[in-house]
Amino acid sequence: MSENNQLNQSDNTKPRNDNLIKKKEVVKRTSLSPQTIYRWMKDGRFPKSIPIAPRTTVWSENEINDWIEKKKQECRS
Repeated sequence: MSENNQLNQSDNTKPRNDNLIKKKEVVKRTSLSPQTIYRWMKDGRFPKSIPIAPRTTVWSENEINDWIEKKKQECRS
């Protein structure tokens, strides 16, 4: 296997960092209103939030980024 192939293969298996982001950041990245986000979560059309404290809810940054990429692909199809 060439060195280039080894580098590409290791990039594919490298775990991604999965930061947690708050609602304000999710709204900013998706351009969706909080009401739409919660309605779509309930319908299974948007990634579920993660409650980390009684009054604090976050989302997986990877899941939000994957959802955005999926929406881009759907628009291009």
